[in-house]
Amino acid sequence: MKHRHIILMLMGIATLSAVASPIIYAYRNYQYDAREASVCGPVSMDAANPAQVTLIADQTRRGDCYAGTYYNYKWYAQITLNGTQSSVEGLYSIDLATGERTVVGRSGSQLNDMAFDYSSGTMYGIRNGNTHLMTVNLTTGATKSVGAFKKADGTSLYVLAIAATTGGIMYGVATDDCLYAIDTATAVCTPVGPLGVDAAYTQSMCFDYATGILYWANNGDYVLYTINTDTGSATSVGRIGHTGYDSLNSLFIPYIHVAQGAPDRVSQRAVAIDGNQVTLTWTNPVTDAQGTALNSLTGVRVLRDNEQVGQVALSLVDAGQTATFTDTDVPQGHHTYRLVPVNDQGDGGTDTDDVRATVGPNAPGTVSGFTATAGNNVALLSWTPPTAGEFGGPFDPAEITRYVVRRTRGASTSMFYVNNGAATSFTDKPGFGWCSYTIAAENETGLGPATGTGAILVKPDDWIVMHNGEAVVDNDVDYTFYDAGGTGYYPNAEQDTLTLKPATSNAYVTVRFTDFALDSYDHLQVFDGADTHAPLIGRFSATSVPAELEHLSARNSTGALTFVFYSDIMTAHRGWTAAVSTVTKPENDVAVTRFTTDGYPLATRPAAGVVEVLNRGVQPSQDRNIQIVEMNSGRILAEAPVPRLSSMELAEITLTYQPNTVGDFELAARLTGQDDDATNDQSATVAQCVVPADSKRVDVRCATTQDLLVVPMSFMSDESISQTIYPSEHFDGNAGLLLKMLSYPITQCTVTYPVVPLQVWVCETEQTLLTDGSLPASQMTKVMDGVVSVTSGERELVIGLDHEFEYHGGNLAIMVHKNGTATSNQGVQFAGDYGDYRPEHGWTRFASGTGAGDPDATFGLSAMSLKPDVTLLFIPKPTAVTEVKSDATGRNGRTGIFTLDGRQVRRAGADASGLSPGIYIVDGHKVVVH
Repeated sequence: MKHRHIILMLMGIATLSAVASPIIYAYRNYQYDAREASVCGPVSMDAANPAQVTLIADQTRRGDCYAGTYYNYKWYAQITLNGTQSSVEGLYSIDLATGERTVVGRSGSQLNDMAFDYSSGTMYGIRNGNTHLMTVNLTTGATKSVGAFKKADGTSLYVLAIAATTGGIMYGVATDDCLYAIDTATAVCTPVGPLGVDAAYTQSMCFDYATGILYWANNGDYVLYTINTDTGSATSVGRIGHTGYDSLNSLFIPYIHVAQGAPDRVSQRAVAIDGNQVTLTWTNPVTDAQGTALNSLTGVRVLRDNEQVGQVALSLVDAGQTATFTDTDVPQGHHTYRLVPVNDQGDGGTDTDDVRATVGPNAPGTVSGFTATAGNNVALLSWTPPTAGEFGGPFDPAEITRYVVRRTRGASTSMFYVNNGAATSFTDKPGFGWCSYTIAAENETGLGPATGTGAILVKPDDWIVMHNGEAVVDNDVDYTFYDAGGTGYYPNAEQDTLTLKPATSNAYVTVRFTDFALDSYDHLQVFDGADTHAPLIGRFSATSVPAELEHLSARNSTGALTFVFYSDIMTAHRGWTAAVSTVTKPENDVAVTRFTTDGYPLATRPAAGVVEVLNRGVQPSQDRNIQIVEMNSGRILAEAPVPRLSSMELAEITLTYQPNTVGDFELAARLTGQDDDATNDQSATVAQCVVPADSKRVDVRCATTQDLLVVPMSFMSDESISQTIYPSEHFDGNAGLLLKMLSYPITQCTVTYPVVPLQVWVCETEQTLLTDGSLPASQMTKVMDGVVSVTSGERELVIGLDHEFEYHGGNLAIMVHKNGTATSNQGVQFAGDYGDYRPEHGWTRFASGTGAGDPDATFGLSAMSLKPDVTLLFIPKPTAVTEVKSDATGRNGRTGIFTLDGRQVRRAGADASGLSPGIYIVDGHKVVVH
């Protein structure tokens, strides 16, 4: 007996393994791991392998589907207006093979899931908000409330997903992580049992009616589950999508509600009319409604206007063959025909949409050659009139009375008439926006079928509007560049890439943004070239014009700039306005485009300057040198030849020089020689402070490097304040020196901030933590009250101190307060470590936002373990000369302190305590030296 049981068990397993798992269809609205590049649209997957999701059609730029299911050969899906989550565009049917959408109706409240009840023939849905059960009209899309979800005791429930058996039992997953049975007449919910899984966000579930298995896509953890309808327990099948982060809605497994083994529907239906005879043709099915090969086929019943008018006798040998039926003596007028295949199991599947036919005079057939072309703020429509009737019956093209045109823009559709039956074109003036059109011809019999166009962008010729593609910028034309919303707010859920190209090869594109306002979760990327493989200029999420966008010019051989815009599905803003034009290249023009050097080099040690030069001319560059010049004295510190550069070629040249003298200098990079534009031959000046050779740099670095957004300062808000304590062991051997400069390493900088107002305080403290509150500014030394700048691409933010701070060997507390308008455009991240979040490691406090914190009061909710990396520059204490005074009443009232090479470093009456050790010349009429 034991042996026999084992054999039976193995036979059962073999039988189960032979049953193929079903294909699940769904609509993908989101990919968590690709939030800014989610590919949305209808998908399919094997129920046993949800990782392998197959995209049917990319509909990323169209409205999403959060509710839908399958009924009688149709995928019914409620579509939201593109860029929104809750504005309904309409109820559609979606083709399972192509993803093509066909509108069913424009009515209805927004739904979060749908399920069909075959026992009552009713489509149900969950109203947005997850509080009410609704019915759905499959002809109009209209919804009607059944009632609020509640338990028998009246307790309210939030239901996330629903599915119904063929017997009419509806189940639902609720936010309390339980499965419920739902009364479809009252929406009263009876608990079945706990799921054992956290149910969150929008959900969807469906039955495999062949096996009775209930499948559930949980968008809280992106896992496909099966649910035991006896206990409520959920069992994981696997993560959804190739990376395991696909969010799916409108889950279903196709099912036709006919007897097991009954025929599938007929296909390729067609109708022909000859007088009062209607001939129908079709292809007989080869499978049953469950998808297996037919075992029998006895005929096809033909119904006209819902009444049977005949039956074609068939046998199994006719499966897959073409069949016909001629209906004679058909009354004049409009009629519908339904074809019902039959075998010994009963009636088979039938299409929801009947075949239409008109006996007698016909309405016009389909208009051909219909196109819509964008003109200068107009849409130019053209077409060829139909030459046959809608059903091949009597029709005279000369009797067309008018054309009915429907214009769709977003969720809005409007209708107008071309009241000239002989017309073949029309100019529409809809105003700015994306428009699509349909047209149908009409005569005395009726309105013919409509045909449509794709969407076109209607705009003025001198507008450039953000979209996917490219725009050619003509020479001598001034354009205005807008986001996708034009002069209004930009749409949500945009993912556009646009390249601006000059019309001629001897020009390059220049763009000047005059207005810019994006939501903090939206951004614009700009690339210096013809595609996104070109160097990134910056990524901008700002509410004012970023410095880089005030004057933007292509610096590449194509002369092109590429823009990538992303907006999420939430808040939008007014977007941007920019002036676009081209610049014709001069014959010869080499420009200095950037100069950087160490702001605090050590005296007597080599320093490096990096100069970026660009050949903006047509001809190759030649016979040019680049110099680093000390502007105070005109002394040339370094010089090197510029390599031969072809047109629009960029070069980066590094020059080494010797800063011999301690003091403050102004440096610039300067080109020698002449060309057609001398205004760009010299860089902006760079401030430099040469410090004594025995100065010390201390780098405080965390064990791991992470991107910090809020300390030492935040560029996500205009105001921020932070304070961090660094232990004394970082600064061993520096007691008695003066703190001269702070710098914070930057991990990413994609935005330029020319003016960043800062205040900095430092002090020594016995404390190691800020658990009990921040140290007040009144007990610290203010060492800086001014501005710094941050340039895109920089790797550190340097803060020169107004007043040196003498260090005595203790723990060092640093407080940084940033408070300036237009410093919240993001794009700057600092190096550091978030730490382990343990209270005993609370050495940092921070706050951000308007009125972030009073430097003299405790700020921040609590002390945190995050710590920014920092570099500190310590210099030796000054000479014994601390002050030089001049008697200004004398004839020679001007007194100065000079270095031995003649450079003036102080004027009379100035504090001399900051002078580095050395020999100086004091010149004046009457001098008192302390």
